[in-house]
Amino acid sequence: MLDIKTLLKKIEELEARCAEWKKKYSELEAKLAEKNKDSSNSSKPPSQDPLGTERKYPKKEKSGKKPGGQKGHQGKCKDFRQKPDIIQTHQPKSCLECGESLEHVEGKVVERRQDIDIPPIEPIITEHQLIEKTCPCCKHRSKGSFPKHIRSFIQFGINVIMAVIYFNVVHHIPFKRTTRS
Repeated sequence: MLDIKTLLKKIEELEARCAEWKKKYSELEAKLAEKNKDSSNSSKPPSQDPLGTERKYPKKEKSGKKPGGQKGHQGKCKDFRQKPDIIQTHQPKSCLECGESLEHVEGKVVERRQDIDIPPIEPIITEHQLIEKTCPCCKHRSKGSFPKHIRSFIQFGINVIMAVIYFNVVHHIPFKRTTRS
């Protein structure tokens, strides 16, 4: 039968051996984790994947068709507006062959294209004026009062403030940059 001292010594040896194995296991685990990391299982970009790494998703099979719209395919685009707001004509001033002036020659429309744009945003500046009036009876002078939202000599309107908040909150444009003039 073994005595307690021998058992305690054996336990210490086993604990030391166990600590060694735990250390070695964690080293190997870290090495393995680092070795198997690529763009599909980490934040590494695909350009840092090891050579020969297969893509997670296989490439598509080739259909044999040419790229782009196929013959007979009904194309889609914005509808042509029949009554545009502005019509600009682009006509030649002289013949491209002989150079003869074409200024007084009647032409015809052979092709049309439309450009859709939004009008430039122009600020609307509203001046608030207080009017003073004198009472014909008692000669007391009375003047009007500004609306409650007009607090400063010059200030931005509610739509400007809402636009700044929108750009700051939704589009993450810094407040300092949105308020720069």
